[in-house]
Amino acid sequence: MVENNPAQHADLAACLGPPAATAERVLALLLKHRRGGAPGAGTREERMLRSMHLPCIEHWVARGEALQMVLPAFPAKSPNLRKVLGALPDMAERLALASLQSLCEQIGTLHAPGARIILCSDGQVFGDLVGVTDAAVQAYRAGLLEMCAELGGHRLSLLTLADAVPDPLNAPWASPSAQRAWLLDRFGQSLDAVRGALLSSTAGRQLLCGISRFLREDDDATMVSTPTQARQRAKRRAYQVIQRSQAWSALIAARHPDALRLSIHPQPADSRKFGIRLLACHDAWLTPWHGVAVQRADGFALMKRYQAEQAGARRVMIAGRPSHFILGEPAA
Repeated sequence: MVENNPAQHADLAACLGPPAATAERVLALLLKHRRGGAPGAGTREERMLRSMHLPCIEHWVARGEALQMVLPAFPAKSPNLRKVLGALPDMAERLALASLQSLCEQIGTLHAPGARIILCSDGQVFGDLVGVTDAAVQAYRAGLLEMCAELGGHRLSLLTLADAVPDPLNAPWASPSAQRAWLLDRFGQSLDAVRGALLSSTAGRQLLCGISRFLREDDDATMVSTPTQARQRAKRRAYQVIQRSQAWSALIAARHPDALRLSIHPQPADSRKFGIRLLACHDAWLTPWHGVAVQRADGFALMKRYQAEQAGARRVMIAGRPSHFILGEPAA
């Protein structure tokens, strides 16, 4: 793939065609990776997706620069060991990162400068609400950086809250709680406003239920309360998680206003976010940090740990650490 040589970029761009045609091809490629599936040709859904995302792609193609994308994701491993193998990144993250790296490289065959994805790791934003310590978030981040380096490319980079806060809040001695307070003060809405917006739409209520379910599952792992109390506590914290996530999104938009916004979850066609598929899974909410990678005869898929174990999958260790599962006899 052509890298950072402007003359070569210009030559290849001339071969690939005008910016508008190139942007169309890039969008067609992205739609193949869309979480929720590519829309039918000529459908209302496809036309809406084109109107939402094609201008952003055309912006970068016309400038002759790499397509910039931002993805709020990779916060930290779930604390629920029924879902995951441990607190550090494993094969699930490695495969997801490799998939994103490959997508950037595929875009490079259509648009010479290629693409870059900023992974906006949000674990520090709400880790205290989901039962993950700041130390665990930092260890997870270090593991991600190591994996990105091992991929050997420069297409993926990492942005955390600590990277984004102003001086002196980004000093080594600054507390994560002070950074979170700054985020809410600068970019957040009140809980009442967040609650009202969520409850006023079907999509908002679905998001609230999905986040509440995750939190309740992780609470259930510790058995600190009755089921009713767990549901109530999870819902209260879900509002706060969404409040902080929205503040983080606003910060990202302020820092990268022209970037294509990716999401780990399926998005409606009229959303400014583009849902991207990381790995195959049946649960639209399952992510590498809430599950495990399971190698099957037809390739890797995501499952929750207990599902893999119930299916009889065998755990695989790499460098003395649990990595993934093998179910059956994978293809050679």
